[in-house]
Amino acid sequence: MVNLSISSQEAFIKACKAKALLGKTAVESPKFVTLLGAKGVGKTTLGRSLENTVLVSADGVIGDYLRMLGVDARTYEYTPQESEFFSFTINAVFVAAIQKKFNIAYDTGLTDNTEELIRRMKLRGYQSEIKAILADDVVAQMNVAKRKLDFDESFEAYLKGKAPYPQGMNPTKVSLNLAAKSATDVAQFLLETPEHFEVYEYPVSQPTYDTRTAQQPFSEYLEKFCNNLPQTKVYKKGIVALYQRAEKQNNKLISKELADLYKSLYKKQIAFINKQRSQNGR
Repeated sequence: MVNLSISSQEAFIKACKAKALLGKTAVESPKFVTLLGAKGVGKTTLGRSLENTVLVSADGVIGDYLRMLGVDARTYEYTPQESEFFSFTINAVFVAAIQKKFNIAYDTGLTDNTEELIRRMKLRGYQSEIKAILADDVVAQMNVAKRKLDFDESFEAYLKGKAPYPQGMNPTKVSLNLAAKSATDVAQFLLETPEHFEVYEYPVSQPTYDTRTAQQPFSEYLEKFCNNLPQTKVYKKGIVALYQRAEKQNNKLISKELADLYKSLYKKQIAFINKQRSQNGR
């Protein structure tokens, strides 16, 4: 860990708060928007698109921290002390926004206390909204792989003096399996939550489902969403293209993750064919 002085820590926290709160104004009935979705599907972009709303995101804080240090974000290991500092900084931004009665968009990462956080914000007088970006597990994994490769290219250009330090969070520590699990967890959360929510189908920028106006239960919508997913061969083509790119960049870790994803997709396809044959044989 880079040993930051107390004054440097305070300056960083102050800068994060100033950046997040810049240009925002208080409202009589502030909104608390919970942003849900797998890693890399665009929660930060969606949060930034909301008018007069403070975005609270761990990715943004960590990205700014690594940029300040100028370290190799692909290999840098955070210490427990740094993780605590990130949490303290994120909370400082959050509290500052609450104190000023600003609208807030919070990327919770779908933790175990997401519903509790929503409950507490309601007690503070906030109106609750959930905006979820829906992506199936394969798309989530492919998207993380692409972001890893993009970040790697950008960082190589930075090291050669051909580009500035990459913006945003370094995705290299996010495994493809974690991305798949988070995509599944989001869908399950939406099936169970009593809260109002909007759904955005990745990469669509407008909501495709809204509990306030929906003519069908979310379970039916989700089933239709799954049935409308691209064919397996489309996925395979995308995975192969990413694999070839990873090999060209000599990124063995991503190559292996993509190879494993391809194999798992093949197994799913065989299982689906066998199921169809079984049903047709009845």
